[in-house]
Amino acid sequence: MAFCTPEKNGLLIAACVIALFATQGPALSPASAQTASLDGTSWNLRSFEGRIFSTPLVKRNVTLQFSGNRVNGFAGCNTYFGGARANGAQLNLGPISTTRISCGTRLNRSESQYLRALDATTSFQVRQSGNRLVLTIGNQGRMTFNRAGSQGSAGDSLAGTSWRLRSAEGPIFSSRVIKRNVTLDFTRNRVSGFSGCNTYFGGFTTNANQLDIGTLGATRILCGTNLAQSEIQFTRALSRATSFDIRRNGTRLVLDLGGQGKMTFNAA
Repeated sequence: MAFCTPEKNGLLIAACVIALFATQGPALSPASAQTASLDGTSWNLRSFEGRIFSTPLVKRNVTLQFSGNRVNGFAGCNTYFGGARANGAQLNLGPISTTRISCGTRLNRSESQYLRALDATTSFQVRQSGNRLVLTIGNQGRMTFNRAGSQGSAGDSLAGTSWRLRSAEGPIFSSRVIKRNVTLDFTRNRVSGFSGCNTYFGGFTTNANQLDIGTLGATRILCGTNLAQSEIQFTRALSRATSFDIRRNGTRLVLDLGGQGKMTFNAA
């Protein structure tokens, strides 16, 4: 697990101490084509049901990826990772480790239930021409996922791109955003970057040119009043992005902030 350690001067420095469980298990079994189809796939949580869920899950940006005999993803606030073992349609996930960012009571409870459900998974089915994944949680419930990128190709153009902040404008910004060295990087369904003093990270989903960036985690380095305020405004604006537009032959990215402003980035 990852945790933060306070230094003697009161600064909170993000620790990078990660403990991985030793249990790796065998690679995904090649015994069936259905099992092999999990390796290298990425999914976004669509729905959940059953008595294992005592309260509703926060579904936004919850992801699941398979790679060899490993599973990882974003649980809404924290990143998780663990083992994956399959035999035909049977599936066992875990043990699961996570980062340890506190995100508020509601989101913490949602993450705890989601991770508990993953750990209790017993089988899976891939449906709708490979675009739908259903995980069965014994007789306690099930979770359904959409294949990442299956909603449209426009959002796929963000994956693998890196950007530097050029401008920030609109009523959402109550004071000037310090643009120097502020970056934005997209991978498959993850967003990360540098907000001027701290590193941030989170999940994102797209549907055509619509964009949803969820709750962001960040390191916690104290940076002075002006820079701290700038970072708060920048990350808050990212979480309120509703759509994107790539212009000038792929060298300019514009994020619309739900009618409250926009941020423009140059390709890195």
